[in-house]
Amino acid sequence: MTDDDATAASGRRIPFAFLEDIHGKFVKTYGRAALTALAYAMNDEFSRVLSKQMDYYSNDPNADCITRMKGEMDQVLPYVVSLVYPSLPASTILAQFKCVTLICFM
Repeated sequence: MTDDDATAASGRRIPFAFLEDIHGKFVKTYGRAALTALAYAMNDEFSRVLSKQMDYYSNDPNADCITRMKGEMDQVLPYVVSLVYPSLPASTILAQFKCVTLICFM
């Protein structure tokens, strides 16, 4: 998987996470009442939830858990390198770290 593939996957992952989140919130809030409701009956109330979640998924880097984890792992990598692998070349360490990262998210 290249960086371009990961970027493309991220571009698809966030919208689907948004839709899954909205679906869960809608079902939790309205449940079976939504099946018999009139058109736009819940629009006033639920539009605030939609707006809030759209803002979150559009602007907050924590909305994508894989991007958040990658950022956290990038912060830890220098410490791992300095403590665990002092005698190995950096390219070898980075390659091993990326392999472990891919395995963790499969």
